[in-house]
Amino acid sequence: VHCLKNISISDKNEAPPYFKKYSPSEMADDYFDLLYEISQCRLFDSIGHLDYYIRYAPDYYGDKVFDIAPKRYDKVFESLVKNGIGIEINTSQFKRGGKDFHPSRKILRQAIDAGVKISSVGSDAHKPSDLGKGVAEAYEFLNGYGIRTVFPRLV
Repeated sequence: VHCLKNISISDKNEAPPYFKKYSPSEMADDYFDLLYEISQCRLFDSIGHLDYYIRYAPDYYGDKVFDIAPKRYDKVFESLVKNGIGIEINTSQFKRGGKDFHPSRKILRQAIDAGVKISSVGSDAHKPSDLGKGVAEAYEFLNGYGIRTVFPRLV
């Protein structure tokens, strides 16, 4: 999910008007309603960027943005499991010096505990020098849960 209300919340130039106009709760409603719709449409084998709003939202909402979502994922995860849709671990934050994934380790733990399958791991490289950054760390995280491989859609 890169856009809400036709505004790219993943672009540093487009995101400010959205985050300035909508409250954290309104943003979360928009974001999680869209995630749920996607999880219901059954057009995808995998969904990525489950927490992409955190890329720029903290600049506008502060740290409270990290507390608005945990319970909102429950409905989405239930739908993903029901519809056989997995999620991607995206390691793009590593190319920016970060050490967590999209979704974050906290959200990944919640997803795995809910029975959501991890369908892919990717570095989201936009240039050769970023290829594979963070992928080893993602598999190390998965190994901690006894997950040795990622899974394709089972439905």
